[in-house]
Amino acid sequence: MNPDAYGMLGILNRAGFIRFGEGMEKGFRKGYLLLLAKDASPRILKTFEDAAKANHLPIYYANTKQELGAPLGRDALTAVLVTSQKGASSLLKKLQKGETS
Repeated sequence: MNPDAYGMLGILNRAGFIRFGEGMEKGFRKGYLLLLAKDASPRILKTFEDAAKANHLPIYYANTKQELGAPLGRDALTAVLVTSQKGASSLLKKLQKGETS
């Protein structure tokens, strides 16, 4: 994850637009972007991918759980949901920019 996306994820978290953990699955209808760690178990990935597909959410894959958790002050996270449309759009642009540079 590039530094711009890393910082943006932290900002969105402080603004209250990030969900992870227990209550996240209930918020899929209010979500705009799902971030998943590639090193999660296949069963967990399938569960989240199916939920995202059912709710028409774009998915971005982080390389590791640690990479996904670090900007949010966690050791490791498997999935993160962004609940702000503008925030999700901006974060996705930053994530995609990091892939091409």
